[in-house]
Amino acid sequence: MMAPLHRAYRALPPTARGAVFMLITTLAFTGTQLCIKKVGSEVHPFEIAFFRNLFGVLVVLPPLFHSARVLRTTRFHLHLMRGFLQALAMMLMITAMTLGPLADIVALTYVAPLVASILAVCLLGERAVWYRWLALAIGFAGVLVVLRPGAQGLTLPGILMMGYALAWAATMVSVKLVARTDSSVTIALYMGLTMVPISLVPALFVWTWPEGMSWVWLVLAGLGGGVGHLSLAQAMREADATAVLPFDFLSLIWASGLAYLVFAEVPSVWTLVGGAVIFSAVLFMTWRESQAKPAIP
Repeated sequence: MMAPLHRAYRALPPTARGAVFMLITTLAFTGTQLCIKKVGSEVHPFEIAFFRNLFGVLVVLPPLFHSARVLRTTRFHLHLMRGFLQALAMMLMITAMTLGPLADIVALTYVAPLVASILAVCLLGERAVWYRWLALAIGFAGVLVVLRPGAQGLTLPGILMMGYALAWAATMVSVKLVARTDSSVTIALYMGLTMVPISLVPALFVWTWPEGMSWVWLVLAGLGGGVGHLSLAQAMREADATAVLPFDFLSLIWASGLAYLVFAEVPSVWTLVGGAVIFSAVLFMTWRESQAKPAIP
């Protein structure tokens, strides 16, 4: 049965194959966020981050069983720095997710690529082109629409998500640095292997053993996150980012629908409009970056 499905998949054009994996990515990440919010009232966010990493690393371990050579690197310090940054970003986002509406949190995750583009200019010496600054300004306007600080005051989940955006953007910059010498498999493995012990340390200070269904949600969150990362990487391999990135907006749609069905959270029109504005800025910047690349003969 799998062989006909595989042949049918390979017969699809690259953009369609990338879209299939982006659909899987959005469903996996949204499912992960749903599980985290579900267990957030019973388990401390730091513990959730640890178990999310512990069970997620199981998805990226198989290449290590074939050959330990995938762990060879001359830039372990960068992998370690990336682990710290990503663990920090994860703890900030999970904490925000347990405190605020799910759709708001998902909408604000789109800010990170915009901040990363500016950090790449400041830290990596990339060109300070006009469209990066324009995209950041548009994205910031979208953030104001989602948070509406004048109408409801600056909320704690909103502050946490701005910290998440900065930490995740720094993570993206560190990945750019290490990707100059190491393969994507090596990067993925070190991501999992470093984040597990790093996230364990803060979790020990608030540790209580999960009970009952909490274990189910934690396992599903970890596996869903691992699947999401792998399918995202495959989507980017199958097609250009400009072709598959628009499908990422489905995350906000799934999150809004599931949050309403499971938690009775009704996403405000401000969240949907602001999320669309932020995502449009990311999409514009990605498209403009692809146009700026030199043609390959």
